[in-house]
Amino acid sequence: MQRLTYAGESRYPIWSPDGTEVAFQSDRAGTLAVWRQRVDGTGTPEQLTQPAKGEAHAPESWRGDVLLVGVQAPGGHSSVSMLSLVDRKLTSLIPLGTANPSDAGFSRDGRWIAYSNTDRSVATVYVQPFPPTGAKYQLPARGTDLPHHPRWSADGKVLYYNPRPGALEAIGVITSPAFAFGEPFPVPKPMTLGPANARRPYDVLPDGRFLGVAVPGQGLGPNMAQRFTVVLNWVDEIKQRIAASR
Repeated sequence: MQRLTYAGESRYPIWSPDGTEVAFQSDRAGTLAVWRQRVDGTGTPEQLTQPAKGEAHAPESWRGDVLLVGVQAPGGHSSVSMLSLVDRKLTSLIPLGTANPSDAGFSRDGRWIAYSNTDRSVATVYVQPFPPTGAKYQLPARGTDLPHHPRWSADGKVLYYNPRPGALEAIGVITSPAFAFGEPFPVPKPMTLGPANARRPYDVLPDGRFLGVAVPGQGLGPNMAQRFTVVLNWVDEIKQRIAASR
């Protein structure tokens, strides 16, 4: 383990597509801006955005020369913006009705964006094309579900999300010839999950495994306070359910 940043308060790191750099939020220059830095320690940190007065910028997802940036403005107004790393131009992409983090993320091919939003105090997850066409698809929700914290699978065929406090579900996604969701199904998770107003506390690795934080005695149930439970071959079951929903 090696410390990467030393100046100011730095948080919300995301990897560059090639794994050689990390983008993060830092206040080292007096504003909550997005910076990037090489992970091998060479070079100097580079500031990528310049927030207006009262704004806070945080990186969300990185594909090619485009960085999705969460922009939080005074009064609870926020948006997902697109930062071109070619000309450093920041363009508003998705207006949001909440100050909660959107956890916006590119699909692996960069053609779709999944994000969460709170509209009229109801959290939900949307998927839309990139570049935007005006189309927007809302994740189906049941009853009192408040879907949030979306995350793509490595192949872009599954979307993971928190449907309700402490739960994790997955849903198949078809993007061609027309966009469609499958049927959602629960996913076993030996890790803690947070509310919609917190940053996404988990990630999906390229091989399908999950990365998360497991705190003994918190969110894992009384019988799992001092142990982990490993569930094998559940990915095969997910694939079967996706195939059956098509």
